Amino acid sequence: EHELLEILENWSGIQPAFLVIDALDAARGEHNETMIRDLIRHVVEAGGRWRVVAPIRKFDLRYGREIQQLFAGSPPTEFVDPEFQRVRHLNVPRLSDDELNQVSSQSPPLRALMSSAPAEFRELLRVPFNLRLLAELVAEGVAPEELTPIRTQLELLDRYWQYRVVRSDGQGDAREAILREVCEAMVRERTLRVERSVVARPETSALLLDDLLSTQIL
Repeated sequence: EHELLEILENWSGIQPAFLVIDALDAARGEHNETMIRDLIRHVVEAGGRWRVVAPIRKFDLRYGREIQQLFAGSPPTEFVDPEFQRVRHLNVPRLSDDELNQVSSQSPPLRALMSSAPAEFRELLRVPFNLRLLAELVAEGVAPEELTPIRTQLELLDRYWQYRVVRSDGQGDAREAILREVCEAMVRERTLRVERSVVARPETSALLLDDLLSTQIL
């Protein structure tokens, strides 16, 4: 029954409170991008107990001048990216050796893979996105000897595509056609989402489209 700003203003308490806006960069080009920026601006300018936390990719922060202005100030921790010295931010670095060891201790297949991996391959895994792709391939039953020759992120993405999209069931071309149509629609509309009705077809939606969604490729 009340606007969000009104709720925040009347939320009782004297301790600092936090408004977390997840995936801020995913709103790029969307109609709600302006609304989200306005919300942040109002909360920041109010100067009350609310603090805004908004995860964002470096690329989007680099070219998001308005976001830089909204979060202008000195970084509050030692986790600093030198590029953003005038922006209040906390830089999330690549995974450390201790963090990679935590991963290997929780997953015997990943431990076996990383213990025999060359240095270049292990460096790739310090990026959580790459680590997730590798974990999915391991879960698919891909043999370690097929993965350890990988040296670049492009090679990892190619191997992921072969096992997760093309596969060996003779439906790879059809899945690629759906993904191509989705990407073309997103570029055309300048959004990061597409209505299901745009790509759904009687001959594909029952199986292939649902498959791409259930396996979280889309």
